[in-house]
Amino acid sequence: MNSILLVILYNKNFNQSSTLESLLHSKYDGDLLIFNNGPFSLDITDSFFLQLKNKFSFVGFNQDCSNRPLSVIYNDFVKEYKYDRYFFFDDDTNVTDDFLSSKTNNSIDVSLPIIKSITDNKAYYPRVNNVVCEHEIFLNDSDYVISIGSGLMITSKLIDKFNAEQMTLFDERYSLYGVDFSFFRRIKLLRTKNIQINIEIAGELCHSLSRVDGRESTFRIRERSIDVVLTKILYPTENGFINYLSILKVLIKTVVRMDLQGLSILSYVIKHRAHPRSISYLLKRKYN
Repeated sequence: MNSILLVILYNKNFNQSSTLESLLHSKYDGDLLIFNNGPFSLDITDSFFLQLKNKFSFVGFNQDCSNRPLSVIYNDFVKEYKYDRYFFFDDDTNVTDDFLSSKTNNSIDVSLPIIKSITDNKAYYPRVNNVVCEHEIFLNDSDYVISIGSGLMITSKLIDKFNAEQMTLFDERYSLYGVDFSFFRRIKLLRTKNIQINIEIAGELCHSLSRVDGRESTFRIRERSIDVVLTKILYPTENGFINYLSILKVLIKTVVRMDLQGLSILSYVIKHRAHPRSISYLLKRKYN
């Protein structure tokens, strides 16, 4: 089975990415796509990039210094490149040979690693039925799983199942936080239509988790607030009152922080039912 691995860089040069550094010294023998998402452009004559080109048979490079929504990057990735297996990584994950060698089950649609924080070495993802999973398993059809995007592996079989339902894998109304969770919510929607999706948890990765590894910035707090509000609007629970209270709670917290700009952003999100950056980018792409 042929494989391609996507690494998204943000605010880093090639040699500053622990993901690319670990891949350079790994036994991975598939293809590689690097997407620089800004804010500055990178030069493909860079010596580290040339080392990657010498190691792998194919190294693609795209960049968009305007900080393109992750959901769009992910969807374009699986649309534009035709492979059997697709790996997704951000720029600060240590990709080990043990992780790569765990991806041998050809009958699955989705494979997820156990994600541990580099700070305390505790597992935080995936969460299966709201419980952190700390061992390798093959999930039942009734299990509900969520995880972060880094380390996610999907197969062309899964893409075919989404395409048959005229659905993208990732919800492009999200831009940053919530993009990965939207993927799992969409899997849940497909399963309600009795579409079988085989999911395994295999391998382990250490990852920098912002909630664990340090105090969150105003930017991250705003992004998480957008995620909560969007999710309650786009993927509501059956109890509408709980959805309303969750949104109200986020708005109150924003007011208490006296974050007037954040309140304005959330008002925009509620009105337009999408992340502002997603709307801006999709409109630009539509008319260009």
